Amino acid sequence: MKKDEGILKHIMGVIPIFIIAVVAFVMVRMEIYQASSTYIEDALAASCLASAVVDLQEYGRSNQLLTEDPREACETFGRMLKGNLSLDDEWICLNSSLISGKVDIAEYSIYEVVGNDVIWYCFPEGKKENMYIQETTDGVGTVKAADGTQITSLSVYAKICFKVKFFGKDLDVFKQKCVDVIKN
Repeated sequence: MKKDEGILKHIMGVIPIFIIAVVAFVMVRMEIYQASSTYIEDALAASCLASAVVDLQEYGRSNQLLTEDPREACETFGRMLKGNLSLDDEWICLNSSLISGKVDIAEYSIYEVVGNDVIWYCFPEGKKENMYIQETTDGVGTVKAADGTQITSLSVYAKICFKVKFFGKDLDVFKQKCVDVIKN
């Protein structure tokens, strides 16, 4: 009987340690995903800002912040995102613990403010050949980017899609960011 009680005490002692180990493992994994999420958001914001090349001649002439060439800005965004996330030529992240699989640009947009009007250059799938333009008269403060950011000055919005491994399963994830060139 005493032998059975000793085994039972050992088992009862191991169970809390096992539970603590599992909880610690899950907490560490969640912290890694949070850090990765922050890193990806920062890379996205930096890529958006890098692509917002302002037309200095127009700024000197009219004091308006406008992009020099929206199509070139779209290409610049792609190059910067590729570098900031360490993507190869197939757009696959070299750090597979961060992103598993290919990164796709779902949308890239530039919002220019001219007076009270907003001009929206949209590049579906981040492709410059798919660009379309929409102008909204008196749209300052009423036009919003897809993430809900209110457009009050030159802004750049991007949305990317990718997969992450979460406890052995591939999950589809997207990140989106709108940066205001003046505020950021």
